[in-house]
Amino acid sequence: MDYAEIQEKRKQQLVENGESREEIEKAEKNAENQIAEIARKILSDKARERLNNVKLVDREKYMRAVQVLMYFYQNNPASKISDQQLKSILAKLSAKRETKIVRK
Repeated sequence: MDYAEIQEKRKQQLVENGESREEIEKAEKNAENQIAEIARKILSDKARERLNNVKLVDREKYMRAVQVLMYFYQNNPASKISDQQLKSILAKLSAKRETKIVRK
């Protein structure tokens, strides 16, 4: 299950629990603000700019990159990620996986 599916499921739960659309949008805005704050802490300026560009072009790739960055932040909160390191992360996220089917 990817981040978008989890987010959609969470929205549905909030609606079922009687949460208003405004409360849901407020929660989403709060999550985006938290992501932006962590990005400011762990990414260089160029890397943060690159991540924002990815967000505009490919939302799914952005969310997967954010998941990687959150994991990194939890394990190395004092470290900074350079633009080159972010490029490497994004390249790995973009790599096509080869599936082999073996017949017995």
